[in-house]
Amino acid sequence: MSHHETRSKDRDKKSDKDVEGHSMMPNPLLGEQLARIRERDVQRNIKQHNLEQEARRPHKKER
Repeated sequence: MSHHETRSKDRDKKSDKDVEGHSMMPNPLLGEQLARIRERDVQRNIKQHNLEQEARRPHKKER
């Protein structure tokens, strides 16, 4: 295998869609969908956590 062929294969690997560990699944479309669902859940949890932190702050009292 030549150096050019090796670089070409590395480039192909990098161009694959990132599916956050779900790439082990036999169906790449299912893996991609699971990754999207996981990302949505993570973002929802972050948003909920931020709302809870905001609710714990003492309210500013205006006089």
